[in-house]
Amino acid sequence: MTTVMTSLDDTIAAVATPWGEGGIGVVRVSGPEAVRVGERVFHSPSGVRLAEMTTHTCHVGMIQLCGEPVDQVVATVMREPRSYTGQDTVEFSGHGGMVPLRRILEACLQAGARLAEPGEFTLRAFVNGKMDLAQAEAVADVIRAKTDQALTAALHQLEGHLSEAIRRLRQDLLELLAHLEVGLDHSDEDHPFLDREALLHRCTEVQHALERLLGTTRTGRLYREGLKVAIVGKPNVGKSSLMNVLLREERAIVTPIPGTTRDVLEEGLNLRGIPLVILDTAGMRAHSQDPIEQLGMERTRRVLEQTEAVLFVLDTSVPLTEEDRRVAELLNGKPTIVVLNKADLPACWPPQALDALMQRSPSPPPSPTRGEGKTSRPPPSPPTGGRGKGEGGRRSIPAVRISTIRREGIDQLEEALWHSVMGGTIAPHDGVLVTNVRHQDALRRAQDALQRASTAASQEAFEECVALELRNALDALGEIIGATTTEDFLQAIFSTFCIGK
Repeated sequence: MTTVMTSLDDTIAAVATPWGEGGIGVVRVSGPEAVRVGERVFHSPSGVRLAEMTTHTCHVGMIQLCGEPVDQVVATVMREPRSYTGQDTVEFSGHGGMVPLRRILEACLQAGARLAEPGEFTLRAFVNGKMDLAQAEAVADVIRAKTDQALTAALHQLEGHLSEAIRRLRQDLLELLAHLEVGLDHSDEDHPFLDREALLHRCTEVQHALERLLGTTRTGRLYREGLKVAIVGKPNVGKSSLMNVLLREERAIVTPIPGTTRDVLEEGLNLRGIPLVILDTAGMRAHSQDPIEQLGMERTRRVLEQTEAVLFVLDTSVPLTEEDRRVAELLNGKPTIVVLNKADLPACWPPQALDALMQRSPSPPPSPTRGEGKTSRPPPSPPTGGRGKGEGGRRSIPAVRISTIRREGIDQLEEALWHSVMGGTIAPHDGVLVTNVRHQDALRRAQDALQRASTAASQEAFEECVALELRNALDALGEIIGATTTEDFLQAIFSTFCIGK
């Protein structure tokens, strides 16, 4: 990327649509020589040249490579600065096959363009002022969005909602800093400067605004990144059946034979806009001589280390066993929902048995999770909640009774999972969500710097100390929109983009 940063005047080309077969594929060319490169490969039946075409017009013609026809395309000409990159851009829309797209790209490279680096088109848009850094990052988020809510959050950021909020905060800090620096430069003059009480008040206002933004980070990152949820339990309790019911399709093989699932199955699930990855794991049992089953159980242990939430499935129609207890001990404090399956059959153990079982696993971290779920046809006995808050300071673990065979209790389970994931609330954000861990880190550093500035001001420290911390806060906020950045910093961000964007 360093070479890209020092050669933004090169003309670059790349396939801008996914590789594979499709109705249309696009090769994008951008840079000072984009039109000339296009002219060397594009031939119109009417004989018109790309250089003669007005901006934002489309023309049908043939791409040629070494005098041989490659593909019939529609050429779109966009002249600077009215293009995505802010430079002259030509896009060739041809047939969406791997061979024609590869040969169109090859023709452009032979005509004088070079292959674009990952994210280089968007990098040029940023450098040429078409968008700021937060908006540029939102481009990748739009492409990768897995739910409507994730797409909406990314589009709001692309439209500049977050950027505008950051600019307003920076403007407030710049005005504060200007007052201080004028006072420092003219301390010997009779001039009304901002007093410390007013300074503290305005710093507090900005801190509150930062706190409101930081309050959206959990919601924003869940929409953007989603969550991994593992389904665990001993063999034959209904883990694969539960996965199929949640997905509304027969994804996992279900048989009455214990140990059917030997590997971890992964599938995506949209839970009210949160992209979840559901992992169906091999059943855990105390003794198995089957080496494949042993490998599956080892993978289950690894999944439990990596996942963020757990659905712990128990069979209420048979007595609890040592295998159930072993699984409970593996939960290791993960946010957990106990799924009491086979509620269509008579219950085989009393309510207090679940409390005794779950007391053997470490307490989950505090979270405002929802309590019990209820099926539309509640079966007798087992419990609907885990441990109470009064027992040794432990938090309750939600438990939901279901029947996968009757599809009962699934709505209640999804409700409990939603509240477990979201903490029961959605942060109000008025179109501004902080979805990126980089932005969250910058906001926290700005907040810390402001706190140090407030402390220094309240202790009547030298104005230089207060001004230094205000500059630190400004720089941290500037990182979000790219007002303060370095080449290495940009390289780290744009290298995560796909080639062609």
